[in-house]
Order: sequence, then C-alpha cells, then structure tokens
Amino acid sequence: MASTGHASDQPGQPPDLRLVIDSTPALIHTALPDGYLDFFNEPWLKYVGRSLKDLEGWAWTASIHPKDVDGIVAKWRACLATGTTFEYEARVRRADGAYRWMLHHKAPLRDDRGNIVRWYGSSIDIEDQKGAQERLRRNEFYLAEGQRLAHMGCWAFNPSGFFDYWSPELFQIYGLDPAGAPPTLERYLGTVHAQDRESMARTIEQMLAEGLGCDAKKRIVRPDGEIRYIRCVGIPIVAD
Repeated sequence: MASTGHASDQPGQPPDLRLVIDSTPALIHTALPDGYLDFFNEPWLKYVGRSLKDLEGWAWTASIHPKDVDGIVAKWRACLATGTTFEYEARVRRADGAYRWMLHHKAPLRDDRGNIVRWYGSSIDIEDQKGAQERLRRNEFYLAEGQRLAHMGCWAFNPSGFFDYWSPELFQIYGLDPAGAPPTLERYLGTVHAQDRESMARTIEQMLAEGLGCDAKKRIVRPDGEIRYIRCVGIPIVAD
C-alpha cells in the first residue's frame, strides 16, 4: 500500500490514508488475491519488532507459534480457494519474544464482477481473554470435581419458576442425563417421592411468593427405582 499524498492541516481536507492506518492502534494488514501479504501497518511492525520485508509474502508464518502454523496456513488457503471470510486464533511472537494469542480476521474486497481484488485484515490481541477463559474452565473443573467427591450438586432457580442451571453432579444424583436441559418444575416434582411431593411444592411456592431460601429434606426416586434422601438448601440472590 503506497501513500497517496501528505496529510493536510487545512480544514475540510481529507487526511492521508496511510497516516490514518499507521496511526490507528489496530493491527492491520492486506493481501493480494493469491494470499500474498503485501502490507502491515506500523503498529503491526512494532508489535512483532520486524520490518515489512521480514513479514511480506508468506514470511509472516515465522512469527506464528510453531504449533499454530499448519492450522492457520491451512485455514488461509481454504479461504483463498472459497473466497470466504477468514477468522482464526493463533499465537504470535511479540517483539519481546513472548507468544500471545491473537484473533486474525481477513475479508475479501470484490470488484463489480465479484472477483476478489484484495484482502483486508486485522488482528486483535486476545491473550487476556484466553487466560480468563482458561481460569474459568479450571475453576469450573475444580467445582465439578469437588461436587463429585462430596456427592453434592448445585442449581439455580429463577423467580419465574424455572431452573436456569443444574450442575453435572446434580444430574448424576437424580439419575438424569447431564447432556439434557435442567428439568421443568413439573418434571422435577415428578422425581420427588410421592409422600414428600406436596411439601416440596409448597416450599417452592413460598420461595417464589416471598423471595425466601429453603432448607428441606426430601426423598427422590431415581429412574431405576432407587430412593435417595436429599437435603436441598437454597439462598435467594436479591438485585440491588
């Protein structure tokens, strides 16, 4: 991409496009129809600490994590063949040598006949997001494992009388399929022993009507006929 002129300080004059692209904090690049990357803006070059000559063509793959190169190249070639928008997550080596996860996106620009004349792309650093997602997955695993070892499950019940959530262990306790959705109130009460069902229904009605929690003991009947004693404890969460 070549500069088409100099930025003007005269009111109403359009700014130099190259200056705008190099001034934006976004990491922007372009490619020819055959996939040859021919431009990286200044923030991109500073991010990886390399020159355009070091990245253009297919040389940019040297800055991709070795474990991600095959995947990103295969996806890029597939998009070139089909003309579909490219989107892929891959780690990039930053100027300080650290690899960071980035979301790469490329969209084709077509002429009046529908032929691709150029690709425009951007990349976003998502390392912090990936780290947060990994910590969340780890915490969810620890919670699920703790519930499994303690034979304890958890649930969320909304003011409309529907379960928003059942943990995998709770499905196991009731003998239900963890791949399914949380049961409806009717189905849930159907799992409660007939002698305890009316009492549990009243407890739920009181919870919904008065915004109360619960601490109730009941029997459930699993699909295989086994009867289990369950203590059900719930606390209300009140919005500010």
